[in-house]
Amino acid sequence: EAMSQIQAWRESPGPRILHDSDASLDALHDLAMTSVVTGGMINDAQIAACCIVSGIDELWTVDRVFSRFPQLRCRNPLST
Repeated sequence: EAMSQIQAWRESPGPRILHDSDASLDALHDLAMTSVVTGGMINDAQIAACCIVSGIDELWTVDRVFSRFPQLRCRNPLST
């Protein structure tokens, strides 16, 4: 079922699949140095870097750690 849903998303005209690149590695380095990223937050910084490099300017998340990255606007989709 999960793979069928993923395939449906991939075939939909709206979604974009984000991936790491050399540019996202550079952005990750910058975020890690300027946002005081430590330990497990490096994965969140990697997600933020990938978004930034891909031109995503807003991330919908309930995870407050992303507020550490001012380059990426965050919105909590559960708040009104």
